[in-house]
Amino acid sequence: MPPQLNFPQNPALHNNGPQHHKKTGLTPHGFTLLEIMVSISIIAIVLVSLFQMHAATIVLAEKVKFNAVATALAQKKITEISMDMEDTGNTGGDFGDEFPGYSWECRMGEMSVFDENIISEKQAEHMKRIELSIFLGDRHVFTLQTWVYVNSDA
Repeated sequence: MPPQLNFPQNPALHNNGPQHHKKTGLTPHGFTLLEIMVSISIIAIVLVSLFQMHAATIVLAEKVKFNAVATALAQKKITEISMDMEDTGNTGGDFGDEFPGYSWECRMGEMSVFDENIISEKQAEHMKRIELSIFLGDRHVFTLQTWVYVNSDA
């Protein structure tokens, strides 16, 4: 039989029940109130930051959706107005039940400023300025301005 080696025993390796702190008499297990309060504070700061980022993302998504819809509606309305250039006054309306809450306003006028190097005065007389605004309630406005050549000889 091989000889047995005897090493000195380390009392810290043996769990002889809870060890009490010498000064307070408390066990070293658990957290102090200060540690818990600091942890809760850190969690609260992180959660507030996350909620703010989430709210900003929702607002941004709403703006992106409005801009996408308003661009398509403006293109459709500019095409309709360009096809019927008889009415050169200010007009407006809504987009019906298909796009509830969306409305439009159009202002038309003559081309008052032009560069003679690019377009002649006679051609400028046939140019009409169209300024179209698309609204979603009072929150969002999308404005498009363009010029259309109207051939009155046809």
